[in-house]
Amino acid sequence: MGSLLVVAEHRKGHLRSAGLSAFSFGKGMAAQLGVPWHILVMGKEISSVAEEASRYGSSSVLSVDHQLLEYPVAQSSASVVAEAAKTVDASFIVAPATPWSKDFLPRVAAKLNAGMVSDIIAFEIEGNTVAFKRTVYAGAAIAEVVITTAVKIVSVRPTAFPRAKPEESLSPIVPLPIESDHASSIGSKFLSFEERPSERPELAEAGIIVAGGRGTRGREGFQLLEELDSVPMVIFTTAYDEFALKAFEVNAEGAKNVATAGKRYGAKIRVLLKRE
Repeated sequence: MGSLLVVAEHRKGHLRSAGLSAFSFGKGMAAQLGVPWHILVMGKEISSVAEEASRYGSSSVLSVDHQLLEYPVAQSSASVVAEAAKTVDASFIVAPATPWSKDFLPRVAAKLNAGMVSDIIAFEIEGNTVAFKRTVYAGAAIAEVVITTAVKIVSVRPTAFPRAKPEESLSPIVPLPIESDHASSIGSKFLSFEERPSERPELAEAGIIVAGGRGTRGREGFQLLEELDSVPMVIFTTAYDEFALKAFEVNAEGAKNVATAGKRYGAKIRVLLKRE
């Protein structure tokens, strides 16, 4: 059995919290399997991110620093991840289950002829067999999946695993080159990036989570939640609330994830789903 490779998600020069959960998962599974684990950081001018990643106890941090990777184009990211996996003889490739990884992980699976399981919440190891668990039917059931290919790719639900903690020792940073003809080989070009500005943090980054539903008793009640601007929080509502903004909408499983995220990340939770 080879090694385990975790692809680090970062933004604006810092690791994302969702990626720290993937670190925790990768480190724990590698320890149980008795294999080394590595972190891959890719992007442009990422030396500070690679240094930050080196504090999490991996065997090494693979750094792919190139101007072509300034923006996350799926073809570019997939090519880099596939080549990095070959470099460390990775049997497992791991990334957080976020929109960022959903864009390129299936392409990596196709390039490496690898099986893939997405959004896993747990795993069990028996001998050399790893069974991954993921929710199905909107969280009503849990499926247990075994990947039979030589290379296995998984995305990890961030709320299902604790965030990794930095350690005192530093892992070695190994620069990896990128092919000079990479730009012409990917068949796509980045044009622009549009971001909707918001003062509210993302779910995985929030210190306080507010879920408002029918308990708010109408549009006016929900607007009271929107006025809670003095603290960083995320506001969610259930999908059946007509008075709520679509931007805050979550389904039944999403409501469960709000509570799970709060417990996992130590966030304060306020759930207003039922009428008193």
